[in-house]
Amino acid sequence: MAQAKRGKPTMVFFNVKKEYCSSDKELTKLTTNWAALLLNGNVQVQNYPVATNRAIFMVQDGSMSYEVKNFLLKQKEVESVTIDQQHWDADGDGSPTYPGI
Repeated sequence: MAQAKRGKPTMVFFNVKKEYCSSDKELTKLTTNWAALLLNGNVQVQNYPVATNRAIFMVQDGSMSYEVKNFLLKQKEVESVTIDQQHWDADGDGSPTYPGI
């Protein structure tokens, strides 16, 4: 699936648990930190907050969208992730994770 998206922009939608994000400012702080962690793992995303607890990471190379999904699903603050109408609920054990590891 990831190879079919190679070179195509892909939107990764995700929801943050309400107990971790009660304002737009908190969401921006979380998503900015995650974008920086992803960039350290050579995965570039553009961050677009949508609502108080929902955001989009735009991935220019869609083949990396599943790396982003896996990263997000392991964050304790993340509730769920959606890519192309496929939905995953997070297990978020809170242990630190890095793309590609």
